[in-house]
Amino acid sequence: MKILAIYKQFGIYQGLAEHMLRVAAVAKQIGDSSPESFAVDSVVKAALVHDLGNIMKTKFEMGSDMFEPEGVEYYRTVQAEVAIKYGDDSTVATSNMIKELNLSAEVITLTEATGGKAYQRVAVEGDLNEKLMMYADMRVSPFAVTSLKERFDDLETRAVPARYTLEAMTEWREVLNTFEEEIFSDLTIQPEDINDQSCAAIIEELQNYEV
Repeated sequence: MKILAIYKQFGIYQGLAEHMLRVAAVAKQIGDSSPESFAVDSVVKAALVHDLGNIMKTKFEMGSDMFEPEGVEYYRTVQAEVAIKYGDDSTVATSNMIKELNLSAEVITLTEATGGKAYQRVAVEGDLNEKLMMYADMRVSPFAVTSLKERFDDLETRAVPARYTLEAMTEWREVLNTFEEEIFSDLTIQPEDINDQSCAAIIEELQNYEV
């Protein structure tokens, strides 16, 4: 099934779809630069679905543009329906949605390699594809592809101390810096080569991606 059909099936709003497409584009740009080093298709598929259930933690005051053309009230209804069908926790909802897609075990594992709860596990036992998955996710802010530094600076402003301690955020940042060094150690591209402009054409391509 093409990814846009999946987004329609699960009621994914524009802003959330754009986030997952950007993460997948970052992963694909990196993966395509060294396809022998990465399981590109699996990482891209994981990136395209890794936040399917995030409507359960969506704050509708973020701005109406993210919810067009249907509108905020429509997605409030979708949120209520998702809670009933898939669970009112975003992680649980995502997991239950992904189960319906019959994805490979590798892709499912990769979808779990994101967020502040996973970085320690990935650092200790994750392979290069899991590190790429987490890295790609951390290169995308709510509205754009950014540098790793910009992403963590923004996250630190918004999430400390509400969700993370400063110590945990600092450790997470340091771990992702080591991931960046490892990922790019043998590549011809560099982190600064990945931005909104470089990802634009990839995002267009990914809208027809089969998952």
